[in-house]
Amino acid sequence: MLRFMILGILLTTAWADLDDLGKKCKRLGHPSSMLCCKSEMPKPNLDPEEMKECMEIPHVPHSCEHEICIGKKRGYITSDDGTIDMEVLEKVLEEDFKNYPTLVAALQINCIKGGFEKFGPPDTCQLIKIKRCFHYQLIQDCTEWDDSGSCAGIKDVVKECVL
Repeated sequence: MLRFMILGILLTTAWADLDDLGKKCKRLGHPSSMLCCKSEMPKPNLDPEEMKECMEIPHVPHSCEHEICIGKKRGYITSDDGTIDMEVLEKVLEEDFKNYPTLVAALQINCIKGGFEKFGPPDTCQLIKIKRCFHYQLIQDCTEWDDSGSCAGIKDVVKECVL
């Protein structure tokens, strides 16, 4: 009986640590975390005029409408349900980030060819999961961090959380 109690205590402690890590890592999912990076971050080749319609779509939590609109305009979404043509998406990324081959490789390996499902619950649309995966890969490439104010400690969070 004592063994089960000890095991229970150890598991509870481990789950609490994982929960704390999860909360800490969620900090990276917020777009403002990118503002903590002082180095130049690669940006996709988006034409603001072409994307204007998409940018006017209200950002509704857990909705993919904004991402579907962008995907349709860029050619990697061909249906209203948000189904992604991964080959086209890969070509778009290769073109957008052609000057960043290591980033392209990380996006391909970690996001396109697998692994993006862990970036959200099963009912979250694939586009949001892939977008989160891309965000994590981009932030991992930051070489200089602001470590003041709300950015304090973000570099360590990246090291701890980004796979």
